[in-house]
Amino acid sequence: MSERKFKLVLDDIHQDTTSVTATGEYRGQPPVTDPQRPARLTRGYNKDHRPDLKQLVYDRMVTADGAVPIHCNILDGNTADDTVHQQNWLSLRKLIGRSDFLYVADSKLCSKENMKLIADNHGRFLTIMPKTHGEDKRFRAWVRQNDVPWSSVLKRKNPRGKNKPVVRYSGYEDPQGSTDGYRILWYLSSQKKHRDREARKKKLNKTRKRLEQLRPPGRGGVFSTKEAVQEAIARVLAKAKVGAWLKVEIVEYVHVKTVQVGAGRPGPDTQYTTVTSNSYTIRVEENKEALDQAERCDGIFPLMTNDKSLSLKQALKKYKYQPFAEKRHQQLKSVFRVMPLWLKNSRRVESLLWLYHVVDLVQALLEREVRQQMKQAGTASLPLYAEDRQSKAPTAQMVLKAFQGHRRYRVFDASGSEVLCVHDPVSDVGMTLLNLLGIDRSAYGLPVRVG
Repeated sequence: MSERKFKLVLDDIHQDTTSVTATGEYRGQPPVTDPQRPARLTRGYNKDHRPDLKQLVYDRMVTADGAVPIHCNILDGNTADDTVHQQNWLSLRKLIGRSDFLYVADSKLCSKENMKLIADNHGRFLTIMPKTHGEDKRFRAWVRQNDVPWSSVLKRKNPRGKNKPVVRYSGYEDPQGSTDGYRILWYLSSQKKHRDREARKKKLNKTRKRLEQLRPPGRGGVFSTKEAVQEAIARVLAKAKVGAWLKVEIVEYVHVKTVQVGAGRPGPDTQYTTVTSNSYTIRVEENKEALDQAERCDGIFPLMTNDKSLSLKQALKKYKYQPFAEKRHQQLKSVFRVMPLWLKNSRRVESLLWLYHVVDLVQALLEREVRQQMKQAGTASLPLYAEDRQSKAPTAQMVLKAFQGHRRYRVFDASGSEVLCVHDPVSDVGMTLLNLLGIDRSAYGLPVRVG
């Protein structure tokens, strides 16, 4: 078999983690102190929404050149995402042989220690800055009172449908930067702006409804003390966290009632007295001023980088490739069905996950090769969908399906010599794929191409 070099571009590397959930107790695992132990199946933050089950953390890095996995780690199930980046970057530097590649990851990379290690070793990083950082609070406070000089950066088709409005991105670089001297690039997304507004509206309506329907426990229909209604309001607002956007007023009603003094049937000498009681209800209104200020921050998000050469457009486009790394994890669980795990030994579980990494690497290279060869050959699409519908970006699953069920029939005589070999016919799209991939056609009973 001839050697093939794929010449991967390793300038940008994207990192992401996922949970691989396992069912079972997995007792008798090697102790944590064992340096040769496999990754430990244990409970942790579960991205499959199964905190009741044990898991491993699958940490993987892919190229921005076809999302090809080039490195992976199988880690203990309780490993925090922010602790993996330093070792990841050092391993990648050793693998690639240089340190000037761009390391792209989600907000867990954005810690002082992680970014300092990369910057001190002449590396480059790009990440999203979480809202917990002081720089985020400072900029949002400024936005609520000032007009940002946004500049148009990027325009894309709406992924939610042809009839949906175009997604537009504007950008602005924070001149103050971060406290550690890194660049902060702010973006305004038209799609995120609409999503933020709708999410806040939904949250406000839900909270307002809960407040207006508040009732004291028991059969009483209204609150009899102001303290009780204040406590009920505080519980709702603490959970919803929308107190700044609502004006909640406690309305007091005074009830005057005339009652008989003493027991017995009323008569001409019966005396009466006036009894006064209070009840309380809740009136809710939106805080228009606070909502107007909140809307000024709708749709914005910050990226942080130490790369001074990246423009606003370049940084955004590079970060927008991050979902392709996440897609590889999604394929691991859907196409390859890594779960459930039918192994009891933790060492075998770790070995199996490593094999899945190899499988994912092969299928990613297959996708990349087909798409690159299509581009070179000027082939816009291939009829790989059902009913021969065209695909502009074939997946490995589509490519392999074109050869699914292909059979070879061999007939032998009494001495064991082959006298006949017949192959099922290869479809037209299968022929095209074989030519694009440069695969030996004789394996499918076809004549070898010349030239």
